Amino acid sequence: MTEKTDPFFAMFGRHFDDPETVKPVRQSITSHLKLAGQQMWIVDLIMMAGFAESKSEARRAIRQGGIKFNEQVVEDEMMLPDLSDGDILRVGKRWIALIEKETAK
Repeated sequence: MTEKTDPFFAMFGRHFDDPETVKPVRQSITSHLKLAGQQMWIVDLIMMAGFAESKSEARRAIRQGGIKFNEQVVEDEMMLPDLSDGDILRVGKRWIALIEKETAK
Protein backbone atom coordinates (compact mmCIF):
# COMPACT_ATOMS: atom_id res chain seq x y z
CA MET A 1 0.00 0.00 0.00
CA THR A 2 1.37 3.42 -0.90
CA GLU A 3 1.08 6.68 1.03
CA LYS A 4 -1.64 7.87 -1.34
CA THR A 5 -3.85 4.81 -0.86
CA ASP A 6 -3.19 4.20 2.83
CA PRO A 7 -6.08 5.65 4.91
CA PHE A 8 -3.99 5.49 8.10
CA PHE A 9 -1.26 7.61 6.56
CA ALA A 10 -3.84 10.02 5.16
CA MET A 11 -5.23 10.61 8.64
CA PHE A 12 -2.14 10.46 10.84
CA GLY A 13 0.85 10.80 8.53
CA ARG A 14 0.86 14.59 8.65
CA HIS A 15 2.80 14.43 11.92
CA PHE A 16 5.77 12.59 10.42
CA ASP A 17 8.52 13.80 8.11
CA ASP A 18 9.29 10.33 6.82
CA PRO A 19 6.46 8.01 5.73
CA GLU A 20 8.47 5.01 6.93
CA THR A 21 8.07 6.16 10.55
CA VAL A 22 4.30 5.72 10.28
CA LYS A 23 4.55 1.92 10.02
CA PRO A 24 5.90 1.29 13.54
CA VAL A 25 3.39 3.77 14.97
CA ARG A 26 0.49 1.90 13.39
CA GLN A 27 1.73 -1.34 14.89
CA SER A 28 2.20 0.23 18.33
CA ILE A 29 -1.20 1.89 18.85
CA THR A 30 -2.33 1.14 22.37
CA SER A 31 -5.30 3.48 22.71
CA HIS A 32 -7.93 5.27 20.61
CA LEU A 33 -9.57 8.35 22.08
CA LYS A 34 -12.79 9.80 20.73
CA LEU A 35 -13.18 13.32 22.07
CA ALA A 36 -15.85 15.94 21.59
CA GLY A 37 -14.11 19.09 22.87
CA GLN A 38 -11.75 21.50 21.16
CA GLN A 39 -9.16 21.51 23.95
CA MET A 40 -8.26 19.33 26.89
CA TRP A 41 -5.66 19.63 29.63
CA ILE A 42 -2.71 17.44 28.63
CA VAL A 43 -2.67 15.73 32.05
CA ASP A 44 -6.33 14.68 31.65
CA LEU A 45 -5.60 13.48 28.13
CA ILE A 46 -2.78 11.26 29.41
CA MET A 47 -5.07 9.81 32.06
CA MET A 48 -7.96 9.25 29.61
CA ALA A 49 -5.61 7.28 27.39
CA GLY A 50 -4.76 5.09 30.38
CA PHE A 51 -1.09 6.05 30.35
CA ALA A 52 -1.01 7.29 33.96
CA GLU A 53 -2.87 6.21 37.08
CA SER A 54 -2.80 9.66 38.67
CA LYS A 55 -2.40 13.29 37.70
CA SER A 56 0.89 13.46 39.58
CA GLU A 57 2.20 10.48 37.60
CA ALA A 58 1.21 12.25 34.36
CA ARG A 59 2.89 15.49 35.49
CA ARG A 60 6.04 13.58 36.43
CA ALA A 61 6.19 12.02 32.95
CA ILE A 62 5.89 15.52 31.43
CA ARG A 63 8.68 16.91 33.64
CA GLN A 64 10.89 13.96 32.63
CA GLY A 65 10.31 14.68 28.93
CA GLY A 66 8.50 11.41 28.26
CA ILE A 67 5.36 12.86 26.66
CA LYS A 68 4.95 13.89 23.02
CA PHE A 69 1.91 15.44 21.40
CA ASN A 70 2.03 15.29 17.61
CA GLU A 71 5.69 14.29 17.85
CA GLN A 72 6.62 17.46 19.81
CA VAL A 73 7.89 17.03 23.37
CA VAL A 74 5.43 18.44 25.91
CA GLU A 75 7.26 20.72 28.33
CA ASP A 76 4.34 22.55 29.94
CA GLU A 77 2.15 20.68 32.45
CA MET A 78 -0.61 23.24 31.89
CA MET A 79 -0.73 22.71 28.10
CA LEU A 80 -4.20 22.83 26.53
CA PRO A 81 -3.63 21.40 23.06
CA ASP A 82 -6.10 22.14 20.27
CA LEU A 83 -7.46 18.71 19.44
CA SER A 84 -8.19 17.54 15.93
CA ASP A 85 -8.63 14.28 14.04
CA GLY A 86 -5.37 12.44 13.70
CA ASP A 87 -3.55 13.92 16.68
CA ILE A 88 -1.08 11.58 18.34
CA LEU A 89 -0.26 11.35 22.04
CA ARG A 90 2.87 9.34 22.79
CA VAL A 91 4.11 8.33 26.21
CA GLY A 92 7.57 6.83 26.13
CA LYS A 93 8.41 4.59 23.20
CA ARG A 94 5.58 2.10 23.37
CA TRP A 95 2.34 3.81 24.37
CA ILE A 96 0.60 5.65 21.57
CA ALA A 97 -2.93 7.05 21.49
CA LEU A 98 -4.66 8.24 18.35
CA ILE A 99 -7.19 11.01 18.80
CA GLU A 100 -10.36 11.23 16.77
CA LYS A 101 -12.99 13.95 17.07
CA GLU A 102 -16.53 12.85 17.80
CA THR A 103 -19.02 14.22 15.36
CA ALA A 104 -22.11 15.95 16.69
CA LYS A 105 -25.33 14.06 16.11
